[in-house]
Amino acid sequence: MAATFTKREKQNIIIRLSILAALIVVIVICVVIIVNNSKTKGGINEISNDSSKYSGQMSDFKFYYNLDEENAGATQLKLEREYTSAFDKIYELVSEYDELEGIYNVYYINNHINEDISLEPVLYNYLKKIYDLNPKYLLSAPLYDYWEGMIYSKDLNQRNNIEPENNIEIKNSLDYFVNTSLNNISISFLDSYKIRVNVNDDYKKIDDGNPYISLSLFYDSVIMDYIKSYLAKSNLSDGYIISSNGFYLDLGLTIENRILLTSKEYQGGYYSLSCEKGNNYICLYNYKPSVDYPYYEYNGAKRSLFINYNNGYSLDIYSSVFYKNGDMIDLLSNVFDYYLNGNNINHLIQKDNKIYTNVKSVSSDSIEVVYE
Repeated sequence: MAATFTKREKQNIIIRLSILAALIVVIVICVVIIVNNSKTKGGINEISNDSSKYSGQMSDFKFYYNLDEENAGATQLKLEREYTSAFDKIYELVSEYDELEGIYNVYYINNHINEDISLEPVLYNYLKKIYDLNPKYLLSAPLYDYWEGMIYSKDLNQRNNIEPENNIEIKNSLDYFVNTSLNNISISFLDSYKIRVNVNDDYKKIDDGNPYISLSLFYDSVIMDYIKSYLAKSNLSDGYIISSNGFYLDLGLTIENRILLTSKEYQGGYYSLSCEKGNNYICLYNYKPSVDYPYYEYNGAKRSLFINYNNGYSLDIYSSVFYKNGDMIDLLSNVFDYYLNGNNINHLIQKDNKIYTNVKSVSSDSIEVVYE
C-alpha cells in the first residue's frame, strides 16, 4: 500500500528538501571559492569576460586587477560578475550596429531621426557631455566610418584607389561633409532624458546608409568610464582597463611599482606604464607593416583613427603618449583639442592640465614605450 501524507507533512518535506538544496548550493559555492582561491594568486591578474553576452565585443578590452592574496579567488569571481554586468549594460546602450528589443541605443537613435526618443539617463548624460565638448565628436560619423574602413582594409590596392590624394570624388566628399553636411545635423537634448537628432531633408536625400551620429573613438572612452564608475559602487578600484585602441584607464591602483603590459594585440608593441594612482593614458604606436594594426602610412602621411574635423582627413598622430588625471572622455577631448589647434608633436605628456612636449619624464613620473 502506497504511503500517504497529510498536507502539513507534504509541506514539511518540501521545506526540508528546499533547505537541503540551499545547503548544497552553499557548499558548491564554498568549494568553488576554495578551489579558486587555491588556484588564483594575489597580485595583478587578468579578469575573465567569458560569461558576457557580448564576449566578442568585450575582447577589445582587457581588465586587470590587483588581487589580495588572502581572498584572491573570491574577489576574482566577484570581479568577473561585476565586470561582465557593467560591460553588457553599457554595450547595449552604445552599440551602433545591434538592434536590441526594448533598448533605445545609438543604433536606435540613428534609425529614428527627427523623433523625440526617451533614453536611459546614463546614455543621455554621456552623449550630452560629448556633444557639449564638441558637436563634431558625435556628428562626424561618415568621416569615422570612412577612415575606419580604410585603416582596417585588407585590400591595399582598393585602399590606394580611394585615398583622397588619388580620388577626387572621395576628396570632394570629405570636403562637402566638413563644409556643408555638418550644418545639416544637430542634436537637441530635451527634458526627461529625451533626445532628438535633427537632420535636414536635403541631407537625408543624399545619405548613403552611413549613421548620422557615432561615438567614434569616444566609444572606448564611454565604456571604460562607465565600467570604472560601476565598479566603484562596489569599492572595486584596485585595477586598470586597456582597450585595443591603446587607451589605459587607471581605476585607482594602490601599488606604486611599474606594471609591464606585454599583450601583443595592443598595437603590436610592448609598453610599460608607471602605476601611480590616477594616471590615464592614450598610447599611439609607431606604424607596423601589417593591416592588423589601426594605423598605416601613405606617401609619408600617417593615417590613424583620429579624425581631423577641420578638413576630413586623418590626423597625423604617432609615437605619442597622453597623460592626465581624470576620465577618458575628458582626456580624449583634450587630445583632439590639442591637435585640432595645429599642434603635432611626437611625444606629448599632459599632466594636471599642463602640456609637456618631447620629454620622457615629468618630475618623478616616467613613461617609456618599448617596441619589439
